[in-house]
Amino acid sequence: MIPCGVAGTGLLPLGDPVTSKILWGVVHSLLGLMIVWRGGFRTFQRFMAVCTGLMFACVVFTAVFLRPDLGAILPGLTMPSIPSSSTGTAYTLGVLGGVGGTVTLLSYGYWIREGGRAGMTGVTESRIDLAAGYAMTAVFGLAMIVVGSRVALRQGPTAALELADQLAIALGPTGKWIFLVGFWAAVFSSLLGVWQSAPYLFADLVTPGGSATTREHRIERPAYRGFLVFIATVPLVLLWTTLERAQLLYAVFGSLFMPLLALTLLVMNNRTAWVGRAFRTGWVTNVVLGVTLVLFAWIGGGEVLAALHALF
Repeated sequence: MIPCGVAGTGLLPLGDPVTSKILWGVVHSLLGLMIVWRGGFRTFQRFMAVCTGLMFACVVFTAVFLRPDLGAILPGLTMPSIPSSSTGTAYTLGVLGGVGGTVTLLSYGYWIREGGRAGMTGVTESRIDLAAGYAMTAVFGLAMIVVGSRVALRQGPTAALELADQLAIALGPTGKWIFLVGFWAAVFSSLLGVWQSAPYLFADLVTPGGSATTREHRIERPAYRGFLVFIATVPLVLLWTTLERAQLLYAVFGSLFMPLLALTLLVMNNRTAWVGRAFRTGWVTNVVLGVTLVLFAWIGGGEVLAALHALF
């Protein structure tokens, strides 16, 4: 909600920056609530497609027209490294978790069912979908790093607006507005995705077996709608707080979900009795999952221990 408030303020300020952030945060939260409540899954899909397209096109356009130094980018792509600063590991893990996906990855299974995918055809469609999605995510993440590397910014909730002002100097007013539209699409699509997907998890937690409900009727369950209203209203109080560090900790701890997911897939998808012979994962996938498990457990575990040591 806070990023949505900042994005709305950049596009159309409503009074002073603090008040504008709060007002736009409330508007976006309630708009997301209305879209999910009234629109159903198909409407949600359309909104997400538009927002994702805007996000990708605008941010990549901005990065390209900044004319980045490809000679400096390529070594970072081929020989990645973690910054040596005290917060380098935390920010690296935050990027891995925030870009690669955290607990909301569980929502993809619900979207598969809402889309009516099943059998090997559904698996193939999902693999193509995920491959395209992560390819776009990688390009988008790289573009954001390029854009962010061109200007010096203070950390804080208004950093994106400062970045837009700096881009106006480099690219002119058009470049500034293109970036602001892309930034808004990115944060609103994130909010909309959570508002639509997180209630699935809560509804299945409190009403076991509910996931078998007919498609499009899952969102009509009282538990789903109750949790949707909860996440769209109660956290609004956070609009009056400063959350830079909390957001980083959320990404860091949220990324610890990745090794748990990898471990679950290693166990579940290698049991023929559970998934069937046709859906068992091959050795290549198992190797990738194993590397993911070790990488995230090593980096994330070390960061969590360091955070706990600092607290106690």
